[in-house]
Amino acid sequence: MSQFSISRAVAASSAFPVYLTPLVLKNYSAEHPQPEPDWIKAILEDPAASSRLKCLALEAHSDVDGRRHFVHLLDGGLSDNLGLRGALDRAMAREQSFQVPSVPLKIPRRIAIIVVDAHTDRDYGWDDKEHSIGLGELLGSVGRAAVSHYSFETLELFREAMARLSRERVAARLQTNDSQLLEICTYTIELRFNQLANESDRHFFNSVATRLQLPGPTVGRLKHLAGEELRKNPEFQKLLHDLNRTDERSIANARLMEPATMS
Repeated sequence: MSQFSISRAVAASSAFPVYLTPLVLKNYSAEHPQPEPDWIKAILEDPAASSRLKCLALEAHSDVDGRRHFVHLLDGGLSDNLGLRGALDRAMAREQSFQVPSVPLKIPRRIAIIVVDAHTDRDYGWDDKEHSIGLGELLGSVGRAAVSHYSFETLELFREAMARLSRERVAARLQTNDSQLLEICTYTIELRFNQLANESDRHFFNSVATRLQLPGPTVGRLKHLAGEELRKNPEFQKLLHDLNRTDERSIANARLMEPATMS
């Protein structure tokens, strides 16, 4: 992976059908098959595993069974505009990890997700018109509405799945007295244009057209605004506060463990 350039990853992320062609990668595991991970077989043979869990196992199986020689990558906005479905699917799969011992339980104590949603809320003036809108505008609005709704649902499902997973880990810790099963703290930090307090900023960025290159001043204004919005985001501030509190506890514990000195 260290030899894979970032530019190719960006190209794959921008490969929207019709406008751009897919980015094709060679699957070397087809020529040099590797042993299948134990957790895939365990899930596929488990009658109690959910259909979602088995679907994830089948997808992983297809990557190592030697039949997929090439992978064609397209713009993720076709199915997951926020790039969060992968994390969501695996979070839901972890919910059954207590029933499937082969699925590892190694999950970070804290998980921070920064969602940068560049979706724009443009006003086309349709609410002031009696006649029907044109076909082009209609098709465009249908696509934008679907992407916006799907992104909202994905984010909410991720929050719910992580909350359930954290509660299950706490319940399991009480039953097994396993101190390693700590509560998971999830920080979902959202940055959107419609959150901007300044009306001028909201109007400006909602009117920026989607294209592969933006003017330098626009990029500079966007970077500055993104930094300001992130710094004052309540969820981001909560993350910093909790991290600082953890550091303070670590320092205090280290001092308690220091050997006493003789004066």
